[in-house]
Amino acid sequence: TKWLHFGGDGYLRSRDPELQEKAVKFLDLMANSIIFSTTVDMTDTLRQMAAQGWELSPDDIAALSPHRRDNVLRFGDYDTATLHIPPGPYDSALRLPADGL
Repeated sequence: TKWLHFGGDGYLRSRDPELQEKAVKFLDLMANSIIFSTTVDMTDTLRQMAAQGWELSPDDIAALSPHRRDNVLRFGDYDTATLHIPPGPYDSALRLPADGL
């Protein structure tokens, strides 16, 4: 979360406990959202690879981590025009051939 914090190097500048709690909750929400989004993208990519015939081993998948930062545009330009549209259901199961996982 320190990497996500804008300004102040991750330090809480207010002595107001309510503002501190808001800042901590917001950073936690941001970090969890980024990790979830990265996990969804990684799962989709693994599904595509399995469908193309790639041999995916449990050891290969275990080495992956959703705690990456290179795909996050920290100060990027994000489209917020469609935020009011709820996403569809997401199937979180990663089904690979029996010899894969």
